[in-house]
Amino acid sequence: TPGTRNPVASATTLHVLTRPHAERTARAVTTVPPALAHLRLSPWTGRLPKPDMLGLPVEADRAFDDVWGVANTDIKGHVNGTDYLIALENQAARQLHDSGLDPAGYNIRRLRVQFRRPFFAGEPYRIRSRLETETSQRSLLAGLYLRSDNPLDRPGVLARLDLAALPSTGWQDAP
Repeated sequence: TPGTRNPVASATTLHVLTRPHAERTARAVTTVPPALAHLRLSPWTGRLPKPDMLGLPVEADRAFDDVWGVANTDIKGHVNGTDYLIALENQAARQLHDSGLDPAGYNIRRLRVQFRRPFFAGEPYRIRSRLETETSQRSLLAGLYLRSDNPLDRPGVLARLDLAALPSTGWQDAP
């Protein structure tokens, strides 16, 4: 019906302002900068997000290396949130394909993502992921890391993508 709004998705977000290039003790932002005064501030009443809420960190069985370019960044030089999501969705397609599943036969039913630190143009990164296929619900657990060989590195982005099969693939849709 024209003029009727039908929501197709919902989101809950918590934005924490930081100064990522500052010394560790000066990274916290305690007052909202004037340029952001137009944003509505609301107290956060939910649980603060933690990696274990997503079933992470992951013991990855797949990794993919790439580098962020200027085209991936916003005016502040941070990688755009959409580019993280595209990288994660592409990793899901690679992982499905490597597992013998048709990437064209799935949709992302639910995405949960936590951003710990921003990435910048020129930074090499590695996506480490694992596809859970134990039940009809398939999920990709993934982390985006600065590319290094240090297994103790913490991911800058953590995500859990719950996948749902399209009807022709034979496994059930997620609830």
